[in-house]
Amino acid sequence: MFAEYTAGSFVEESLIRLNAFAKETLRAEHICILDSYPFQNSLRILLQMNADPVTLARYQSSVEQAAADLDPVLIYFDPGDAEQAFRVIAEARGPTWTAYAIAVITECPYATSRRLQGLDGALAILKSYKLVLDESVARFRFPKLVLSGCHLRWPDCHAKIREFLRLEPGPPAMPPR
Repeated sequence: MFAEYTAGSFVEESLIRLNAFAKETLRAEHICILDSYPFQNSLRILLQMNADPVTLARYQSSVEQAAADLDPVLIYFDPGDAEQAFRVIAEARGPTWTAYAIAVITECPYATSRRLQGLDGALAILKSYKLVLDESVARFRFPKLVLSGCHLRWPDCHAKIREFLRLEPGPPAMPPR
């Protein structure tokens, strides 16, 4: 991907696709949920492409403008400390996944230009990415709900999501076995 696109061409194609999606969705009679887009996927890729903060902020503004007629909301599951979160996931998923994740994170222009390699390089990039996410969430101009620690208390988070989206209360949580 990094050989095929520049930050500019990635932004351009992404916005073309998002605008087409928004137009199609306005005609639909259902609710669409965009999982991890644009915060996880697009901002991470743009960061890895070495896009500057102005490009990242402009991209977010353009995404919000394209989605404005859809009455978007954001539910952000804040992972907390990026390094700790990565280490917990790596421990759970094992060395094969960890090696793959490190490669995906570090084999990019951002890492190359800063000589970031291996686990330490991946963690440095994830910390920078977390800052970008936090700034983007703070700038988001539509209703948002930021949740932390849901992996420890899903019933509470589900209740907050239902309240935020003005949904009927759900069934009671199943007791642990």
